[in-house]
Amino acid sequence: MSSFWKVDLTPSNYTRAHFEGQVFLTGTVGAGSTTGRAMFFVPRSLCLVFCALFFGVSVPLRGRCSLCLVLCALFLECLSLLGMRWWQVDSAPHQKGVFRSEQCFSLSHIPLQTGLNSVKNAHSHLPFAVGVDFGGTSIKPALVQGAQIIKRGVPFDPQHHTAEETLLKMEAAIRELCVDLPGLVPVGIGLPGFVDSLHGIVHGLSNVVGWDEVPVSKLLSERLQVPVILENDANAMAYGEWLYGAAANTQHAVCVTLGTGVGGALILDGKLFRGAQLAAGELGHTSIDLNGPSGPYGNLGCLEMYVGNHHISDRALAAYTAAGLSAPTAECTPLDLCVAAHAGCKVALGLWESIGNELGSAFANIVWILNPDVIVVGGGVAKAGDLLFPHIERSLKSRTSPVINSRLRIVPATLGNDAGAIGCAALALSAVG
Repeated sequence: MSSFWKVDLTPSNYTRAHFEGQVFLTGTVGAGSTTGRAMFFVPRSLCLVFCALFFGVSVPLRGRCSLCLVLCALFLECLSLLGMRWWQVDSAPHQKGVFRSEQCFSLSHIPLQTGLNSVKNAHSHLPFAVGVDFGGTSIKPALVQGAQIIKRGVPFDPQHHTAEETLLKMEAAIRELCVDLPGLVPVGIGLPGFVDSLHGIVHGLSNVVGWDEVPVSKLLSERLQVPVILENDANAMAYGEWLYGAAANTQHAVCVTLGTGVGGALILDGKLFRGAQLAAGELGHTSIDLNGPSGPYGNLGCLEMYVGNHHISDRALAAYTAAGLSAPTAECTPLDLCVAAHAGCKVALGLWESIGNELGSAFANIVWILNPDVIVVGGGVAKAGDLLFPHIERSLKSRTSPVINSRLRIVPATLGNDAGAIGCAALALSAVG
């Protein structure tokens, strides 16, 4: 195999030069709002040219010896150019470049990417990692590169399985995702519950039994022989949105997930903030009514008791009954309420206004304490969109000063259901440096 140098080029300097057999040079190109990455090969014969010229000038060799070395290197360079493959960037405003081949040259000459479908991903400079989104009813593993899901594993249900059985399935899924790579890659797992991210231990999961004090990182890393990190699922989502999504380019962000429960996570001074006991950001357990219903940990009036999925459904059914109307469906899910509200149903519209008012009240508390740049709202309830967000903003602004709310943004998450896997993979890579 002939040898090439790989260098990642940034707009300001050349970085991370390293030898990897047959690889390539990548660089950032752009003009105005159009940006992309250019890719091209540099054979070692070109290095010989530079070496020959250097020694011909700096070392007092006989002129003929130096000239012969230069001519030999140039001859090798001309031969190699016949087999070189050059790449051109196709790019559009605000989109990353998509590579296309200008000449015929097999992708098998780039060993790392064998078997992957996307030419763009096959030549990306970013490393791979596996992100595992561990939900109460579905575990979704994925091979991730930057903000892209390269390959999805088959989801599986952790319910009615022991922790050991689930770990065996997880190990098999991770190995399958890496089958087209030279080896296994770092793994990040996001879980719903109390997680010791420093020591890789699950203290307990919110909706899955049998996961008390399980040393997941130790067990999986010993089997896979790669780093395995754990993180709270809301923290993983927040990290993904901060790196690649709605909170990108900010220093202070609050991320909230609205689903069966209400999760939260904090990015402060450009870092994920976990707190003294690694449990910071649990906005769903903060109170908006000191005389309200008791939450899971005894806090009266906690937010989750008002805007969790099941509680929204219960409130909706009660509201329709009080209005003497039939509910749109027997379950009356948040999605059902969205459909009804868009059809002009006053009961549904009133419920979304109340939910927005309650969320605004909770968000006002955290804005007074943390003064963030942005609040990112994700999860199923956030899909209500314009039925919900204007009420959140109005409620928050009515409870805070323009000094701290004038530049605050309240925005929906942009990575969708992939935020957890993307964030987990990114955290795994950051942990290994």
